[in-house]
Amino acid sequence: MNKNTVKKHIDVFEGEGIIKIDHWVPAGKKRGQNIYILGQWSETDGKIQENYYRDQVFMLN
Repeated sequence: MNKNTVKKHIDVFEGEGIIKIDHWVPAGKKRGQNIYILGQWSETDGKIQENYYRDQVFMLN
């Protein structure tokens, strides 16, 4: 896939709440990078609940 197609997929995933994108800059570095986290976020009683698909899919064995 080209970078524009990947960007479209990432935008859809982020919009659906499937991924969370954080920007991280390592200590002592000038340039950062995006970190993509697979999971689902919901708010219950004013608190944010995080459910990672990794835990549900890969850790069941």
